[in-house]
Amino acid sequence: MALNEILLTSFFTVVCGTAVFVIGNFIVKIHIEPLDNLLGTIARVYQSLIFYANVYSDPGAMRPAVIRSASHDLRELSSQIWICAYSVKKYEFFRKLGLIPPIGNLIKVHKELMGLSNSMSGPFDGEDNLRRRGKIEQLLLCKSNGKNNIAQATIYTIITIGLSVAGYFKDPLFYYGAIIIALVSFYWIWKEWKKK
Repeated sequence: MALNEILLTSFFTVVCGTAVFVIGNFIVKIHIEPLDNLLGTIARVYQSLIFYANVYSDPGAMRPAVIRSASHDLRELSSQIWICAYSVKKYEFFRKLGLIPPIGNLIKVHKELMGLSNSMSGPFDGEDNLRRRGKIEQLLLCKSNGKNNIAQATIYTIITIGLSVAGYFKDPLFYYGAIIIALVSFYWIWKEWKKK
């Protein structure tokens, strides 16, 4: 009888562990990785706006190779932000938490980045380009309505810890623990969010 209980317990442990692994991978691949890609792309947009400020603030003054490189990078970011925005599942949920800007803002950012890319050389006004930069920065701001600050901080923490654990340790025990913590935290955040 004891042997049957041990085998049954082992079987259920393996089944539960596999289920947690599959569900955790599903959540990471479908929801967290696209969100992380979008946040990374937004960070690269800010970095490029700072890095290429000398190029677009004085169009045509730099060497043609530098202008082409800056124009290409901004055009590439314009397309990436579009693709990353549409790959995020449950976009409205993450937007309501204040993690990402509204989709309409990202579409406008896409257009402004494309316009900035096109106005790097030639008879364009550097002041217009600086206004474009300001508009892009304003559109990318994530405005929280105040009640979601705790949830926003918690989700950033969960995503960071979850991806770190999954990526660095490669140990199933740590991975399962991170997934369980993430699931419990998401459930708690969802309950708190629904109350308000």
